[in-house]
Order: sequence, then C-alpha cells, then structure tokens
Amino acid sequence: MNEDIKQIKEKRISVVQAKKAVRKANPSRQYGHGAIEKFVYCSSDLIDKYAEIIERSMLVAPGQGKGCRVQKDFVELIFGRMERVLRELETLSDKATQAVLEAEKDEHE
Repeated sequence: MNEDIKQIKEKRISVVQAKKAVRKANPSRQYGHGAIEKFVYCSSDLIDKYAEIIERSMLVAPGQGKGCRVQKDFVELIFGRMERVLRELETLSDKATQAVLEAEKDEHE
C-alpha cells in the first residue's frame, strides 16, 4: 500500500453544529465550497488536542487510586488556560494586522 495515504480523520462535530458555530460568530459571513467541512475537521482536531492536554496534565495514572479520575473542575481549569492562550494569540494577531495596515498606509503617503 502507498505510505502517503492520509490517515482518516474523525469528526467530533457535525456539519450542522459547525454551521451553527460559524453563524454565531458572524451570521452575515459566507463560506466557500468545502470551508465548513474543513472547519469540522479542524475543530475536531482542537477537541482531540484539548483531551490530550487534559490527559498529559493528570498527575496520577488511570486506575491508580485517588486523583486518577478527571474532575469537572480540572476540565474547566484546562479550558481556562486554553482560552487565555487563544485570547493572547488573538491579541497578537490583531497587533500584527494593525502593524501591516499602518506600514501599508505609510507606503502610500
């Protein structure tokens, strides 16, 4: 078999859920052919990464007694960390976009 065959990715959200999510972000935004399907797979990757981060953060191995079970508060803690990092990334992106716009404005003056 060809070793370059892509691993089949699993969907963690449906196309309907993806459409609801993007409409919530901006009801007026239009998405091109294949964009929603790509959103489904990319958001699924984020969900998998979230689960991996939770697992790596656990201090006690599964089945090893007290502290081995993931608790609701821990899930919220890890989500809060991820959310903070995403906000920081968004701020950096906004600053970079603003810098590019200002540089373009200076070029035209």
